[in-house]
Amino acid sequence: MNYETFGAKELAQDESFQQWVLQGDRTSHAFWTQWVQEHPEKREDVEEARHFLTSLRFRQHALTSEELTQMWERIDHATAPPALRVTSRWGMGQRVAATVALLLTLGAALYLWQARTPAEYVTAFGETREIILPDGTVALLNGNTRLRLADTWDAAHVREVWLDGEAFFQVTHQEAYEENARFRVHTADLDVEVLGTEFNVTTATQGTQVVLETGKVRVDLAPSQLAQEVVMEPGELVAFSRATRQVEQRPVNTERYTSWTDRYLVIDDMSLHEIGELITRTYGRPVIIADTSLAQQHLSGNLPADNLELLLDALAMSRNLAITYENDNILIKRKE
Repeated sequence: MNYETFGAKELAQDESFQQWVLQGDRTSHAFWTQWVQEHPEKREDVEEARHFLTSLRFRQHALTSEELTQMWERIDHATAPPALRVTSRWGMGQRVAATVALLLTLGAALYLWQARTPAEYVTAFGETREIILPDGTVALLNGNTRLRLADTWDAAHVREVWLDGEAFFQVTHQEAYEENARFRVHTADLDVEVLGTEFNVTTATQGTQVVLETGKVRVDLAPSQLAQEVVMEPGELVAFSRATRQVEQRPVNTERYTSWTDRYLVIDDMSLHEIGELITRTYGRPVIIADTSLAQQHLSGNLPADNLELLLDALAMSRNLAITYENDNILIKRKE
């Protein structure tokens, strides 16, 4: 086989390549490892094909050539260049562009550091948006999210925002301002206070959860709740339940909670019911699952997060499901 003429799409459709990526076949591994070393010019195509296949790694049977072609065509048609984001996950090219954008934004926003005009940012269902705050902190908002800034942003005041929805924060450390270097995120259930760190905050009808990726934060429950303070370490989740009024703190795989910032979802032993709730929260489309046993099936793997149709296609292929639309509802049942 003359793989030198293959692009990413053809590689993803090749049975030997699939065995290497998805099954860890020893023979395929030896061949492809050697082939990549001998053809460094094809490394970009190989990585693109690997990424495509691993996004469907929870599938229980091999993808047919027709299914792969359909998925690839949807990707070509539906996906757009990713929005600029400034977190440790981004590539070097994005970092350079982000640095220039950050400097320009900060230069244009210097007057805001002294301003007393409140600002509010809102995203629609399925939309993500990057906000650079007056101090240089980056906030990436997920869909259906509202972020309000304090009236005053200057060195004499604590930096404060109010969140309803989900956001990932990369907080700048303001060492020169000592006590007022603190950065607070207020939600209906709790407050998160940090100096300089990366963390994710999600508010929903059930309560609020905080996932800490780097640094150290303190979580204070709102005065209307319990008089409790929790100090978090990297790799931990703190969740407050409005139903039980209890606080849970435990170690987690943070990628499951922050992968949306890279436009994919890590499905780590999640039930179909939980995935449906995630779709509803992100895209505003109610998900109806045909029966309880189906809703309790668990999946693991990755799903594309920046396009609902592509996400549902991948989900349907993963468990041989029939997924249809009825008005604004998404109906999921077993394929007959």
